[in-house]
Amino acid sequence: MAGKKKKETRSAMLQVRMTDREMEKISNMAEKKRMSVSSFVRWAIFSKRTQVSVNEDVFTDGMKELLMANGRAAGNLNQIAKNLNSGVSVDECILQAIRTAISEMTAFNRKLEKMYREHYGNSKTHFEQEC
Repeated sequence: MAGKKKKETRSAMLQVRMTDREMEKISNMAEKKRMSVSSFVRWAIFSKRTQVSVNEDVFTDGMKELLMANGRAAGNLNQIAKNLNSGVSVDECILQAIRTAISEMTAFNRKLEKMYREHYGNSKTHFEQEC
């Protein structure tokens, strides 16, 4: 058969040590691409798209960190509300600071949701609240 290229045999092996979490992450990424782990690793190393995958992980980790920080702040506001509801007297200056904090957290949540939707599409996010 003229013109047919001979298939190159992959006989060299590369051994890499990683944590179970790293291996699970690579396996999940390969599964999402419907590739074997070996094919995925070759593709990731030799593809120009490697930077995209790294950016995706950075974005996801950043979103998680922001959501956790926002959750801690919401918990603190909840504790303040609990004390206020128990009859503790508070001057107007503190009440205004609380209102401002709540307003800023609401705006922050909207920005996070917008970033999430722009990055992942318009599916319903887990931090949307039912009214």
